[in-house]
Amino acid sequence: MECMDLLCSQAGGNSHDNNTGCHPCRTPFTDEDKSNWIAYIDIIERNWEADLEPFAYYSRLRTHPSCCTAVKGSSCRLRLIKEPQRDPKTFYDLTCVDPHKLPPLLCDNSADLRCCTENHCNIPSMEELSLLRKEPSPNFQLIVIFVLAAFCLLLCGILSVCCLRLRRKSSKFVIHLLYTVVSVVHSILAFVCK
Repeated sequence: MECMDLLCSQAGGNSHDNNTGCHPCRTPFTDEDKSNWIAYIDIIERNWEADLEPFAYYSRLRTHPSCCTAVKGSSCRLRLIKEPQRDPKTFYDLTCVDPHKLPPLLCDNSADLRCCTENHCNIPSMEELSLLRKEPSPNFQLIVIFVLAAFCLLLCGILSVCCLRLRRKSSKFVIHLLYTVVSVVHSILAFVCK
């Protein structure tokens, strides 16, 4: 049985916490496993915060995943890790596990740990991947810009209405003034012409 091994040092040939050795995966992936694996690596890269720490190791794992071979009686393990000091801050550690080091009862009673006994079964499921996805934080700058833009549009609308009303009043005033001037001139001319 072949299990995924995330933190494998292929140069040394040993997995980080067992003696089964790690190697490039040999057993073909199912379509679902391949899709979930790529989604898992994508999430690790998307959640990566430290610009100075490269995530080339994880990028390489997208196309060249590492596996470990589970010996008889051992199982594949998926364990949720939260590491606030370095990236990735939250991820699933994937590896083979010896039943003497991790009793099966512990696997069954832990919310952050899952053990299984099929090829590549420790690839995170879609439900498990959803726990890793960071919700985009609301960008308050965009909200402030939107509110200010809406306020400016409202202010422009109010000013336009005021200008139109003033224009109507002033044009009526000008017409009334012209009518008055014409009437006065007409009265003067009529008086003078008598």
